[in-house]
Amino acid sequence: MKQFINIESHAEHLRVAGLDTMAGIKAWNGGLVKNHRGRRDVSRIEVAGSDGVLRVLYLKRTWQPYRKDGFSSLFRHGRVVSYSRQEWDNYMALRRVGIGTPDLIAYGEECGPFWERFSFILTGEIRDSISLDQFLDQCREPHLRRSTLREAALTVGKMHRAGLFTPDLYSRHIFVSCQSTSQPRLCLIDMARLDRCSRMVRQKVVRDLALLNVSTPHCLLSLLERREFIRAHPVCTNGQWLFRAVEKKSQYYLRKRRKFNGFFATHSKVSHQRNSE
Repeated sequence: MKQFINIESHAEHLRVAGLDTMAGIKAWNGGLVKNHRGRRDVSRIEVAGSDGVLRVLYLKRTWQPYRKDGFSSLFRHGRVVSYSRQEWDNYMALRRVGIGTPDLIAYGEECGPFWERFSFILTGEIRDSISLDQFLDQCREPHLRRSTLREAALTVGKMHRAGLFTPDLYSRHIFVSCQSTSQPRLCLIDMARLDRCSRMVRQKVVRDLALLNVSTPHCLLSLLERREFIRAHPVCTNGQWLFRAVEKKSQYYLRKRRKFNGFFATHSKVSHQRNSE
């Protein structure tokens, strides 16, 4: 079994916290944010270096990877690529086309000949930012909502024009920073799945926009705002065609996928769900 760790930055902070070895990463206990049925977990970690400056990091560990993913990576790359390494590489691909991502701190993997056994990725906190669904829930200023939605549409369009698509384009995976008076800054998180194509593929554009649509509760975004978002997407030469295609695909996801049942939730339910996460 091959073991590998790549530390890109904050090496001293990781050493002080005992997070510079695979054993230390596995042993870490605390700051749990989410547990995905024991397969993966995410923890929020505060670490300080010798300078006394506190850094906030997020540790995502994959404990029980799907073996089919190992075989799939073996077929595509000629070697086993872990879930965490894949997410790291996807962030790098997004950065190359000018899309914001969290700071990349470190990743590591333990891989056998046919599938991974364990992997992790450490990323930095996106400071002064909130998720897009939180922003839409809190912001009541029309101009700021319009400019942020337009920037989100252009960011997604930039990704699509580069031949990058993701089935994880949810509103909670887009982070918004509106701290300055200039254009809002956006970052994408949780990008472990990224389809790479040599050109823009309309079917994948429709899929991504539909997933973003149904992951944004109905009460947070008006129909007019949803239409304006689609019109701002660079592929939208025919707004009616794209809107109808996204609407049809959205209805499919709402019928077939239980995870989007919250689309029709009331405002109070949405706020309660977010506070309990």
